Amino acid sequence: MASVWVHERQHTGQTMSQVMAAFRERFNKAPPRRATLLDWEKRAFALGSVKDRLRSGRKTTRLETCAAVAATIERSPVKSTRKRSSELGVPRSTMRDHMKKGLNVRPYRPTFVNELSDDDMDRRYESCRALLDTFSNAVSRSKVLFSDECAIYRSARDINVVFWSKENPNFTLELEHNPPHVMIWAGMTSDYLIGPYFFDGPVNAASYSATLGTWLISQLRDRELLDDVWLQHDGALAHFALSVRDVLNEHFPGRWVGRGSPTSPAPLPWPPQS
Repeated sequence: MASVWVHERQHTGQTMSQVMAAFRERFNKAPPRRATLLDWEKRAFALGSVKDRLRSGRKTTRLETCAAVAATIERSPVKSTRKRSSELGVPRSTMRDHMKKGLNVRPYRPTFVNELSDDDMDRRYESCRALLDTFSNAVSRSKVLFSDECAIYRSARDINVVFWSKENPNFTLELEHNPPHVMIWAGMTSDYLIGPYFFDGPVNAASYSATLGTWLISQLRDRELLDDVWLQHDGALAHFALSVRDVLNEHFPGRWVGRGSPTSPAPLPWPPQS
């Protein structure tokens, strides 16, 4: 309507100020600038509308790109973003924007586990079946003392180290060979936590058998568990030593789980790579 008023000024004799006053009175708001009214007049009678003309240019492909990113993630969820962007022909920043905002996906670090051979699988099945047969109910399972050792290092060897610089400083960082650490042992049943026990040096046949024969036996005797508990440990070399098995057979006759366990009532080796 305002563009018609401007166009009809030569017939109505109105000035531009009067047209703007009429606009304010009719629509109860401030009128557009003079240049805007003249532009409206030009477009209204040249194009039939005061709206902007459709712009030419490349059509948006966001939906198509997002669908392509979703398809490649479904095909290969572990592929790197660099390879994925190269295959799709889109910048990595654009692809990451689609993954984060459009698809709501995020990267997760895998949990690394030991590789299992066919023989490991068979031995694990046999071990688990023997354990389930021996400890068939909750009462018997509550008597198992699960144990393991852990090395605590003075400093982490796998931290992310960066060197901020404008140029490559050729920075190197020496890793200490066999850094200082302490070995810790702990065990637990369904009702008790035994430990932790700190080794004074490395874990070998001598130190492990001494720990079992002195410290652990006294801990179990104080809790009145010595005559009833089953000791479990893995197949580490120190655990398989003859001196260690002698201590186990003396204090846990027929009641320990691990490599070389007694054959009566049945051998109970701990599952390999477990």
